[in-house]
Amino acid sequence: MEPIQTIDIRTPKKSYSEVKFLDALKKQNALFTSDDVLYLRLENNLAHIVPAGNSGQLMLRRHLLSSEASRVISQQALDNAIKNIMVDPEFEAKGLSIANDKVLWNNGILNLLTGEFTDGDATSLDGGASPSVIYLYKINANYIKGASIEDASSFMQYLETSLVDDSIPLLLEALGYILSPTQKMKKAVFLIGKPNTGKSLILELIRRLLGKKVISELDLTQISQTNGNVSLLNKQCNISEDFGSTNRFNLSEFKRAVGNEHLTMSNKYERIITAPVRAKFIVAGNAFPRIPIDELPPFIERILLIPFIKEIPMDKRDPKLIEKLMSEKDVIASVLVNSFIPVFENGFTTSST
Repeated sequence: MEPIQTIDIRTPKKSYSEVKFLDALKKQNALFTSDDVLYLRLENNLAHIVPAGNSGQLMLRRHLLSSEASRVISQQALDNAIKNIMVDPEFEAKGLSIANDKVLWNNGILNLLTGEFTDGDATSLDGGASPSVIYLYKINANYIKGASIEDASSFMQYLETSLVDDSIPLLLEALGYILSPTQKMKKAVFLIGKPNTGKSLILELIRRLLGKKVISELDLTQISQTNGNVSLLNKQCNISEDFGSTNRFNLSEFKRAVGNEHLTMSNKYERIITAPVRAKFIVAGNAFPRIPIDELPPFIERILLIPFIKEIPMDKRDPKLIEKLMSEKDVIASVLVNSFIPVFENGFTTSST
């Protein structure tokens, strides 16, 4: 994508022209709107939601403008252009959808509904410069269709050390759900157990498979805080670590976030926006949170509870285990997502209660 130059945004008298700027953006074909949200199209058919305020301005200047053009366009001018884009039907996505049932991997695309995998990159597979599908993230692994957990010996040993047997299938499905783009299940994953039971390793595995750019680490107590929850924007997963029974959080906002509904959010001193939360929530803690008895049933309905009850003996703790798992990442990620595919039709293996 060629950056916009000063010649593209100036009149013959060398003054800035918003009309020319908007025309240049249309020609560039990098911005589009959907459901009152502004998206920036990146390479390989990836896209990010454009946040409000300075962070959004910085994103657009880095990706769309040459350094000279960026100096010509003032902060106010760019903000006005964004406002006009939001109500301009020519920027509205037509025949374009956000991938909810397709997973983008390093080596191709997996259709979760059919189980069909197609080798190649998203740009060549999904319509080139005029794609029909946009992806918001990519799994940092190659997909292996017939992957077997027996081919990931370090991961198998970890599961047997940290979990009781009947919890393993649910963990595999839950982590596959975290890696998937689907918005249908509306569940948060809770990993609950004493220290030194292996919970943190799962969190680090997810961080490495998805990449830090699409992971937020917002504490559940901050979900309802407008000036803090903006970190959920553009994220595939939110990790809340070291959560305990004394933590208090807004259950209503928690259910909205887990249900992938719109939340009001902003950075401090910046314009408030309302945007959908696509992040899956994975929470690790030593104890289950205290929930008022009358709110317990709807809370339970929104979670997958996986107990970690086996404390790993000191002589069995391997400081290099995460590196061993990353050497098996293609198999592990494929097994996780493959474990999740039947959930579409059959539901999760074990009740979250």
